[in-house]
Amino acid sequence: MGRSIGLLFARCALASLFLYTGWEQLFHLSGVAADLAAKGYPAPKIFAVAITAAQLLGGLSLVLGAITPAGCLALIAFLVASGVGQRSQMISVLKNLGLIGGLIALYFSGPGALSVDARWSRRRGDE
Repeated sequence: MGRSIGLLFARCALASLFLYTGWEQLFHLSGVAADLAAKGYPAPKIFAVAITAAQLLGGLSLVLGAITPAGCLALIAFLVASGVGQRSQMISVLKNLGLIGGLIALYFSGPGALSVDARWSRRRGDE
């Protein structure tokens, strides 16, 4: 049970950043799009919606432990894409690298017993 509690804590800790920033961006999509356009990202309005959705849905996936691998991959894709525009800001790049490491670990370890994925797995008889 200790492992599952640890994984629940890890999921919630990782998700907190993405849920907070995604929620903030949801109400300022035009500003996010303008920032992306200034950095030279293609289709900034579409990209603003996509990164906000990735953060909110990926974060929710981690908190619930539902479709966890897909949530991890969505957040990794977001972090890689956001790192492209921050090459000169080493702390941001290293922060993203650390978050990617945590998401990769969660992807391979699974969400633990205290998750929707585990409940679905038990219902299907996978365990």
